[in-house]
Amino acid sequence: MAKRITSLILCIFLLCAFSAGCRSSDKERDNEEASEKLVHRPDPVTLVCYYPSLDENKKAIQKVAGMIEDMTRDILNVKFDLRPINLPLEPEAMVREAKKFLESGTYFDLIILYGGPDWYKYVYYHKLGMYFLDITEYFPAYAPTYYSRFDEGDLAKISFNGRLYSIPSYSPYSKRLCAVVRKSLVEKYNLDPIRTLEDYEEFLRIVKEKEKDFIPTNLSPTMEIASLAYMYDYVICEGYMAYRWDDPEMKLVPWEQTDAFREMTSIFKDWYEKGYTRNYVRDENDDRGEASFLIMMEFSELHESWYRKLDSSDDAWVIYPLHEEKRAERDISGKQMYINKESKNVERIFKFLEWMQSSQENYDLLTYGIEGEDYRLVDGAIEKLKLADTLFPSRVSNIEYERNSAKALGKQVPLSKESYLERVFKNTEYPPHSGFVPSEKLIERIVKRDYDFMKENTQLIFGNFDIDSFIEAQIDSGVNEMRDEMQRELDQWRTADG
Repeated sequence: MAKRITSLILCIFLLCAFSAGCRSSDKERDNEEASEKLVHRPDPVTLVCYYPSLDENKKAIQKVAGMIEDMTRDILNVKFDLRPINLPLEPEAMVREAKKFLESGTYFDLIILYGGPDWYKYVYYHKLGMYFLDITEYFPAYAPTYYSRFDEGDLAKISFNGRLYSIPSYSPYSKRLCAVVRKSLVEKYNLDPIRTLEDYEEFLRIVKEKEKDFIPTNLSPTMEIASLAYMYDYVICEGYMAYRWDDPEMKLVPWEQTDAFREMTSIFKDWYEKGYTRNYVRDENDDRGEASFLIMMEFSELHESWYRKLDSSDDAWVIYPLHEEKRAERDISGKQMYINKESKNVERIFKFLEWMQSSQENYDLLTYGIEGEDYRLVDGAIEKLKLADTLFPSRVSNIEYERNSAKALGKQVPLSKESYLERVFKNTEYPPHSGFVPSEKLIERIVKRDYDFMKENTQLIFGNFDIDSFIEAQIDSGVNEMRDEMQRELDQWRTADG
């Protein structure tokens, strides 16, 4: 009996000794890992980031920044010095103010500016590239996962003479026009599906005749007429110059001098005269709800921005891409980040970008804020609780991580990211002139033409300005000479590009 007790005590002693040894070993291992992290932790750096609209949610944004600093201390060890920069949204005015800021000599590592790939013409016009880092080699080297999202067409579209000067968003979209229509009216009059402009016009006619509480549609004439160029196999280049998709020489013609422009203008003017749309300036007090509207097929627009416009509506909405049998132009959204060419923290910036793009969790924190505090998930969709924005909302966005708006999903037939991307890539291509940037002298004329064209084109639909007078006015302003100069530059770029 005594032997058994002795043996039992010995076993317990050995077990305790073994356990203590294990605990000691685990503690030593933890200490070693912590020491190793400290040894390999990069030196601390501060990233000076200028960010638009920071004042709106400064405390919440700084809280998110602090969480990111803690989460990434062992791999990035960065501290964010967030500073506001409030710039006008109109591209030329924005660049003018950004130019003042840059010329002031204020140091920054990173600045976020609105504007898509076409913004490069303003960058070039004002020589902002002299302040921003050429990231062509840095991007694939330091952010390979995010860089791999982009194919050659994407990169050509966002390049400036073959070089990259901004960190782009991965948000491809289609310049195919979509009709967004009240579901109740589609079902009421058995109009599903709406596939063509003719189908859509029939919807407008019925609404005008039978639904007195609704305006059939709201038109933005310049956007709609240019967006429907694909119906006639045209591509719109800078300065509202057009050429045929299948023309290898890209022979330019001012858009208003095409039969397509004349026909589309006549259609929209006819809609206005029939009461299918209203003058959005003169009739701004018309409080009738919209039965429909037209919009280009961009994920963020379809799922949230347009919802805010129709927030008071209790109806659901259906999205119909028009004329999918026609090849449309593919594009890639803006909202881009620029790095100061004098920054000493380039590698750390790209590693931060790579961290952001490495998981849904990281992306959500940076884009939407803190779950349960700033937003909640409803069937995988975002319902914002407090913030309109967070640290980098919709900047360097990635369609693979973007979430639907819970509000939008409640208002429309759900469009998943998968079905959205399927539609974006269905019969769309980047235009042949992607990557072409006109000269500084020509861009100055393009900026003026863009302004005059948009202003006067509106009068074609809502005013008494006839098409022939509009064309003559553009010719008198030198549009044909501008076309000739752009054609020479385009030919040189095309032959040099091979």
